[in-house]
Amino acid sequence: MGEKGYIQSLEEFIKAIDELTKAYNDLKKEVERLSKELYRQKNLLNSILESISEGVIAIDNSKKILSSNKFAQEFIELGILELIDLNKPEDEIKLKDRYLKITVYPLLLRDEKIGSVIVIRDVTREKKLEEENKRRERLSAMGEIAVTLAHEIRNPLGSIELFAGLLRRNLDGENRKLVEAIISVTHSINQRVSNILLFTKDLNVSNETINIQELVNEVMESLRHLMVKKRVNLKIEGKKDTTLTGSRELIGVCLNNLITNAIEAVDEGGNIEVGWEEKDNSLEIYIKDDGKGIPEDLQKEIFKPFFTTKSGGTGIGLSIVNRIVEAHGGEIEFSSKEGETLFRLIFPLSKNVTQET
Repeated sequence: MGEKGYIQSLEEFIKAIDELTKAYNDLKKEVERLSKELYRQKNLLNSILESISEGVIAIDNSKKILSSNKFAQEFIELGILELIDLNKPEDEIKLKDRYLKITVYPLLLRDEKIGSVIVIRDVTREKKLEEENKRRERLSAMGEIAVTLAHEIRNPLGSIELFAGLLRRNLDGENRKLVEAIISVTHSINQRVSNILLFTKDLNVSNETINIQELVNEVMESLRHLMVKKRVNLKIEGKKDTTLTGSRELIGVCLNNLITNAIEAVDEGGNIEVGWEEKDNSLEIYIKDDGKGIPEDLQKEIFKPFFTTKSGGTGIGLSIVNRIVEAHGGEIEFSSKEGETLFRLIFPLSKNVTQET
């Protein structure tokens, strides 16, 4: 091969190197582009997974985690994979205080199952709503029965109280005390029956003009036998001409329930104060006693229906008081500690209340 042949071969070699270099650079750019696209797709996939409000876990056939989103991390840490049966496409499990619906999908690669994708949905709220609906249905059924029984009980109770009152007039000493005990028990049962009837029906708020002192005196007279039995010291404070617009019967129930609670709370010879005052265009009626008080950990519960700390109590007295006050556009404030419990019923004076609840 002559010199000319060598030069031609070298030129071809250099040209081949240039083409390879260009091809390499083009390939490098394509790899960089594909890497960026892969990175973008990966970030997009992660963003999609993180934006899902359900837990997603991808595992291989040995249950090794391949991928998961943030929502699933809490359950992974609590050991959810040990509770999931991969042979069940759908299941429901309880983890701590959470109810979880589990759905299992096969993870496929070229039609070969290489693992599973687990989707976790928190159905705790739905479960609680379902349980609450069932509870309400039971309460509704119980309420219908209670109303029927309450009406049937009320008539003979009235007769017992009437006859016992007539009998008391002609008795003294120990026999009179026994009759007063009958009246006391009858009154207590009648009050519980009245509370049940109020709890199961709508409250119709009328626009009567109520003289507060007259209503308080009326309620105190109906509870006199309980106060005498416990030798309660009663103090009443408030202007004689103070009035409130609302339902006399319902406000009377409020006072009756709260004062009865106060009587039951104080020791023998205890003190109860009932008062009222106009303040900032509102009327405040307060009931204060020096009883044992309501434990701090129970104070948030006392207005909930059926919550009671009393043996044999129905747990609806304070709930009814709360409903009645709210129906009159008012609010309740209370404070309690050892030796003093104070309830304040605050009613607006600026307008009449005609609503139903």
